[in-house]
Amino acid sequence: MNIELTQQAMSGTLHSAGVNGTALSPEDLLIDAATFSLKRRAGVVIGGHATEALPRAICEQREVAPDAATDMLDHVANCADRSLLREWIMLCNYAGYRAPAHHVGSLLNLAVMDDELLENVIAIAGCRGWWLARQRRDWLHVYLAIQPETYMDRNLSIRTRLPSLRLLRQSHPAMARCWLQKWLFKESDGVHVALLRTLKTGLSLDDEPYLESLLQNRHNVLVADEAANLLTCMSGSAYVRRMIERMQQALLWRENGSLQVVKYEFMTESMGRDAIDRYFSHSRDLEKDNWYWAMLAAVPPAFWTAHFNTNITTLLDMTTHPDSDTQLLLKGWIDAAVHHGDRKWLQALLHWLLEHRSNQLVDYFRCRYIVQALPPSTVEDQLIRSVIEAPDDARHILDVLTHCHHNWSKTFSTVIIDYVHRLIVEGCTYNDKKIHRMLQEIENLGLYMYPGSFFAAVDQLNTLPEAAEFLNVLGLRYEMWRAFGLLEEGY
Repeated sequence: MNIELTQQAMSGTLHSAGVNGTALSPEDLLIDAATFSLKRRAGVVIGGHATEALPRAICEQREVAPDAATDMLDHVANCADRSLLREWIMLCNYAGYRAPAHHVGSLLNLAVMDDELLENVIAIAGCRGWWLARQRRDWLHVYLAIQPETYMDRNLSIRTRLPSLRLLRQSHPAMARCWLQKWLFKESDGVHVALLRTLKTGLSLDDEPYLESLLQNRHNVLVADEAANLLTCMSGSAYVRRMIERMQQALLWRENGSLQVVKYEFMTESMGRDAIDRYFSHSRDLEKDNWYWAMLAAVPPAFWTAHFNTNITTLLDMTTHPDSDTQLLLKGWIDAAVHHGDRKWLQALLHWLLEHRSNQLVDYFRCRYIVQALPPSTVEDQLIRSVIEAPDDARHILDVLTHCHHNWSKTFSTVIIDYVHRLIVEGCTYNDKKIHRMLQEIENLGLYMYPGSFFAAVDQLNTLPEAAEFLNVLGLRYEMWRAFGLLEEGY
């Protein structure tokens, strides 16, 4: 009986309010029972009569998600991989619906664990979500986190402070920095770096004085190191200017048109104050490489084209020699382009790396950084060109493709389906273990491909065992998008 009444109460179909204490009518008692049940399910310890009854009628601004979409939620909520559930939440919010009442509690639990979903979950939880949140502390903090300018003075848990600071940085960066200064050293050592990283949101020169003060705090090395990482990303800062001064003596243009790498042999006192030694290494040679790389990664890459009066491609071509120094330059320039968001350099790097086709040029993670720092349309255009111009270079195209964790366009999806079909059917996968391994993981691509491409994928890949799981994932996403009426829109 309580389960049925609970569902009715949450769905707004009960139209009388329970009364504390003296109300003895059967209807009032039943509503009180529903309230007890709700609170018990929400984790509230019930110590007597219900202190807060459900409202007479919960006025929702949104319609509940269509039945087909609700059925999909029941399915994806039980999947081991949470990616499809996260996508359902974002689609539901984008389409302007709210979640079914019986899922609100589990969605609030998800928001507690994944602060990137906070705003989407709150939007689709509706008024019932807010009512339930007041019955349980960690759910309430989900709501407080999205109103940080109002609730920052409360005794928030660290789990709430992190998303609160990130969200506050978007609207009130100076206020967020003040709260960070107040909290930073009151938390345990393991939390300091996580709190400080919230400054990445809206990072600007206004943050420089505070970060410079932390840089000199050698009593907490982890904080000083993270301050150096943030200052590295701040073009125009005094920290970056100091790196430029050092690197002008450490990278020279030879008369024969090549570059000379001059490494520092010893850690100077000023370099130590700038946390140049923050990257651990097992040998003396690697230690000097790490010092060099830390300084080079802080210099805006556009400085070098102006300093040497040359273009990006010319500089990158100088790194094709198979020695450690030139590899150090390439990695440093990639990191510098990512740190400073230099789109011109990032685009040139992606084009150059695909064109040169050497699997030792760049490691897996730096390839990911380039792809994630560029607009998705730029990455897609470059990969489409590579598929057309160098279709046999599967290793490097697939390497970049595995980092394309955005919602693919219709055109890009179609091109990649054709390309993967050709790779598998022509049997070239079995001549290269790396390509074969990557194609075995093809199901991951189904999480990003345009769902409207599902039938084209079935036509081309249905008979291939490597594509079975990929088609299953893409099919689920197709049904999900169709249920929300978004198939032709995209996000």
